[in-house]
Amino acid sequence: MPTASRAVCERFDAIIFDLFGVVISFDDGLVTGRLAKYCTDPARAFIAMKDIVSDGELIRGKLSLSGLYARLVRDHGLSLNMTAFESLWREPYSKSMPGMHELLQGCAGRQKIVLLSNVDEHYWKVIQSLHDELRYFDQFVLSWELGRAKPEQEVFARAAEAAGTEPHRCFFVDDKIENTRAAALLGMHTHLFAGVGTLREALSRERII
Repeated sequence: MPTASRAVCERFDAIIFDLFGVVISFDDGLVTGRLAKYCTDPARAFIAMKDIVSDGELIRGKLSLSGLYARLVRDHGLSLNMTAFESLWREPYSKSMPGMHELLQGCAGRQKIVLLSNVDEHYWKVIQSLHDELRYFDQFVLSWELGRAKPEQEVFARAAEAAGTEPHRCFFVDDKIENTRAAALLGMHTHLFAGVGTLREALSRERII
């Protein structure tokens, strides 16, 4: 948890970060490839399972991992047993975003730092064990706990609430334009992430770091 004691930015009370593609980099194609090779038609399954880690019901906590497994067995002839499938699902497909650890460390103690992520419960446990960057966050707002996911506006409101402030006092960072647009409609100041360097420049302009 943040321990630094420094002057805070007058304009913003909180920085809200997306997880995948911002705090950590990822390749969800790894998951699709791992699963597809155990399907009846691997090439067809690979195409059909695109974005499986972002399945709307899964990330909202409305679909269990066993439910997803049953669906893949039914639709694609997945030949893994449940135990092997669960183990494969938890194999890492993310890694640290270069420079992000240092940026978060520089932000710690200035404003509240909130993580807002569309993530399923099962891979979230993997992230907690892999990514030390999480220690800089004050609050975690996770789709599988909320039952809602970005870009639903209620999710952004909940993130501001977790930070103990109003949306217009939040600086929101995400790599998907549909999410930054939704946050902006609620009054948040937004930054479309394209790299740690440009994010650092944007935070510096706003005197956040």
